[in-house]
Amino acid sequence: MNVLFKGFKRKVSEELQQGGGRIQTGKSPMTYGLYRKINLYYLKEKTFESIWARAFLTLTWNLMCRATNTCSVHLHHMEWCDDSLGVFFAHAKNDQCGEKKRDPRHIYANSIDPVVCPFIAMGAYLSTHNITGLKDSHLFPGTNQYFRFSKCLSEIMKKYEVEIKKDFGIDVKNIGVHSIRKGASSYVSGGSTCAPPQVATNLRAGWSMGGVQDTYLRYEAAGDQYVGRVVSGLPISSPKFAVLPPQLDCSVGTADEIVQLFFPGLPTSLYCAGKYFAASILYSFDKLKQYMHPSNPLLSAIFCTSSKLEDFQRCSYQKYAWACDLENGLPSQEPALASIPERVPPITKAMGIPSHVLLLADMQRVINSQQSLITKIQKAIKDEFDQREVGHSSLVIQEEMKNLIGQFENKVINEINQLKSAYSGGSGNGSPIGNIIPELQSGGCDGGRWYYWGEKFRRVPIEWSMPQMTLRGAFHRYFLLDAKNEICAMRHFHACDVANIKNGKRIISSLHHLMKFMVNELKKKTSSMITLPKSNLI
Repeated sequence: MNVLFKGFKRKVSEELQQGGGRIQTGKSPMTYGLYRKINLYYLKEKTFESIWARAFLTLTWNLMCRATNTCSVHLHHMEWCDDSLGVFFAHAKNDQCGEKKRDPRHIYANSIDPVVCPFIAMGAYLSTHNITGLKDSHLFPGTNQYFRFSKCLSEIMKKYEVEIKKDFGIDVKNIGVHSIRKGASSYVSGGSTCAPPQVATNLRAGWSMGGVQDTYLRYEAAGDQYVGRVVSGLPISSPKFAVLPPQLDCSVGTADEIVQLFFPGLPTSLYCAGKYFAASILYSFDKLKQYMHPSNPLLSAIFCTSSKLEDFQRCSYQKYAWACDLENGLPSQEPALASIPERVPPITKAMGIPSHVLLLADMQRVINSQQSLITKIQKAIKDEFDQREVGHSSLVIQEEMKNLIGQFENKVINEINQLKSAYSGGSGNGSPIGNIIPELQSGGCDGGRWYYWGEKFRRVPIEWSMPQMTLRGAFHRYFLLDAKNEICAMRHFHACDVANIKNGKRIISSLHHLMKFMVNELKKKTSSMITLPKSNLI
């Protein structure tokens, strides 16, 4: 039998190699990119079911558990732990009798990428679904919740099948509910060279490690917290990995008012977590609206229709667990504390932070301090030069230069007006350079005006375009003034006057040649000399 089955296996392997079937067995793991994309698809939907499915998806991913365990989570199985949400399991596949120590699995907010933030997904679910825990204490009450989510997942995958296959090269038939657990575990274990300890990953995923598990390989909160931060999607190679969840500073109303507005009927055991769910939504609300469908039920929730929504948004803030703000290198500033009726005690310490993130934070501080020092040096040098009036950059020198330029402009204008008066017998109107000024009679432009643009005086304004004319109209326009628009006869036009018009130079040249031909023909056909306007062509 051994030899027989060995031959069967070899034959099956050869057939697979020849393309006779699917190489992988079971469902394919869901990559982090696909997980984020599915969250985005759910945000674009406009049904309550999409909000429910997104909450179920993010909770299953972050717990790295089987979907059946997600279905069995009760409201009293969750509690707030320092800077994270702790979820307890009393029964698991590798602990059928519940004999092992019951430790929480820590779930962290991801305000850097609100699309995958479990706090936002849970907050959206609790604010749009009437979850009170009075009749049924399940987080996802109802029967057959596993099949309900399986149906939701298959529908969204089928709806965007072409896009998923194009972006990820994955056949949606190979993605199922168990792909979430596979994908989350693979992402935590192999997503980075500084991945969390394998023991912590195995314990969170509920994988058996033999008899040594309780004796030598024990649960440690720091290890699970590290896993929780990684699986939430926080950037492990950035100092932002140590970001704290968005928090409330209740300058408008109270924390009770905000929680009641967001989650009416929320059980008291989840009140503390509700504050951070609400803060996460408020902090990223504007960014979320860019992804959400306009008819998304969350936009019709009670808090969205409140007149205090913008004030509540200003109450939410985010900070890092450092004395220095990593965004701009300045000391982190909390909201003003004056005249605040109630202030939620702030979180000051981030849990589950590996040592390499501390080094990255120190390096970021050094970079920020150097950039700040360069800015200060530049400002000090500039101020010193301004004080010594070096480079004419001081305000006094600038004002003097403006006055000199103004005097020069006035002088030029006066001289132009004097020339105009000398030739026409009138007086100038003193119009400024850069605007329309009267035509100099010495230019011979028949009462047209000069227009200044492109650092030159021209016979037409910059917005002028070549009019559509008949042959008769062209003849009249060539020799006569356009009095309405104060543009001289076109016989005075030069190529520079129409430099802004496409093929303007060629058009003017052709017009000159045409009119010269017409004048010559007119001279031949008239017996007596006629009087025509003076032109360079006659």
